[in-house]
Amino acid sequence: MLKWENLNLPKLKTSAIALALIGFMSFIITGCSGDEEVGDIIVPEDYETIQEAIDASEDGEIIMVEPGTYEETIDFKGKDITLMSTDPHDEEVVSETIIDGGGDGSVVTFQSGESKDAQIRGFTITGGTGTEIELKLIPDSDEVAESWILGGGVLIDDDSSAAIKHNKIHDNYATYGGAITVSNESDAVVEDNMIKDNKTEFDASAIQVVKESDIKISDNVISNNISEDGVSTISAYSHSEALIDNNNIKDNSTKLGVTILANYKSELQVKDNIIENNFAEVSDVDSRLEGMRQIGYSQPSGSVLINSSTATIKSNVISDEDEMTGISIKSDQVPVVTEKGEVESEFKIPEVLVKENEITKNWVSGIYTLDAEVDIINNLIHNNNSFGISSLDNTTINITDNEIVDNRGSGVYDFRSKEGVLKNNKIKRNVAREIEELGFDEPDGGGVLIMHGGYEWKIIGNDIVGNEAEGFGGGIALTNSATYEDHIIEDNHIVDNKAQIDGGGIFSLEMGDKDIFLGDNEIESNVPNDIAESQ
Repeated sequence: MLKWENLNLPKLKTSAIALALIGFMSFIITGCSGDEEVGDIIVPEDYETIQEAIDASEDGEIIMVEPGTYEETIDFKGKDITLMSTDPHDEEVVSETIIDGGGDGSVVTFQSGESKDAQIRGFTITGGTGTEIELKLIPDSDEVAESWILGGGVLIDDDSSAAIKHNKIHDNYATYGGAITVSNESDAVVEDNMIKDNKTEFDASAIQVVKESDIKISDNVISNNISEDGVSTISAYSHSEALIDNNNIKDNSTKLGVTILANYKSELQVKDNIIENNFAEVSDVDSRLEGMRQIGYSQPSGSVLINSSTATIKSNVISDEDEMTGISIKSDQVPVVTEKGEVESEFKIPEVLVKENEITKNWVSGIYTLDAEVDIINNLIHNNNSFGISSLDNTTINITDNEIVDNRGSGVYDFRSKEGVLKNNKIKRNVAREIEELGFDEPDGGGVLIMHGGYEWKIIGNDIVGNEAEGFGGGIALTNSATYEDHIIEDNHIVDNKAQIDGGGIFSLEMGDKDIFLGDNEIESNVPNDIAESQ
């Protein structure tokens, strides 16, 4: 495996003696390292160009390419072959074995039904400008296909497959999919590559998977890619599936600030990645929100944005000081096709699991949800610039076993969610304040703010400690809940919270004929008082 700088890979803790013995036994058994491969065709010894070698090859053969710069674009033409440098695991060899597209389309193309046995390993892939491809984003519809320029570095299209491993893919350009596009019912494995300094005019500056396609993105460094006038660095769109696992995704730039996007009934798994220091070109909140609305997103941007899709987001570090949210989740109207081939709309509710992540230093909120079904379990959500978790409008949310600490806004903020469970969390040292840059002037609920409803909340077994509010409710504030359901607050430890005005532990306002059920809570040492209620 290439030793890309700062790649987040597991490290084996094995003694030097044990490693030596393992290596010796492997040598005795195999007679070599096991990685050594012999080319059936050698470039330029047998053929001067890589494309000539591909044209002469047969399925199962290995084409080995000597170091040098090959100024050409190549097409695998349906052949299940391995194209490799002399040592894909040697960074120097990879850097010196260059396929330069010279601005003449996608550098590498798979579009003739190749399988995953078609592989490219150990090259520098650069100078691509993409290929014009027709796409119908709504499967099985009568819509007219649109032409898109996709896949600056690598294009995998039209029910084709490929494995892209151990390469450097840089300085490519396309309208969408600056480095790689997987489209039109295709699938790919993208593993252990350096993907950097690619650009798109609009979206997916690094990797795009679109229209019923699948991709596995593992063990890559994805950095310094630029989406000039678009949303994301990596996108899964239109009934596509993406597994994004154990990558270092950093220092990428988009216009509006989304690093990973899933949209229109896609399925996303984001696991064990470091996602940090990505940023947006548009700096102020209002302009960024307006920009999102103009392209059809009525939600703030985020490091990971889920729109009308399903996702599991697990064991990542998400730390983007310039992003509006760490994770942004929302439902939307999506097109569906009737039996007559006509396009109608339906409301797609995202189902999302957020588990065991560290989410920190985001500009607005650690996690934002709107019209969604979300489980937030065992995360560390800390030091975000405002709310730890924001739950809005008809969300069903389960927040369990998290540490929600040191955020510069309410630890948990709710506005008219459908149903909420807040159980066994540590909610500590959050500070509710007026947030001028967001136009938020309700500095209540340092630990928890349930505002204008929250149809039914169960707040059970939490440590709500040391939170502050510039207004009401240092620990918990319940405001304007008269038209909704009862809330249950029991078995909590609500201690040492502070409110500047009233209700250091719990403050409730305008409950009307609804009740707060206070079970066997420990509520003490809050300032100026433990419980306050106002009509």
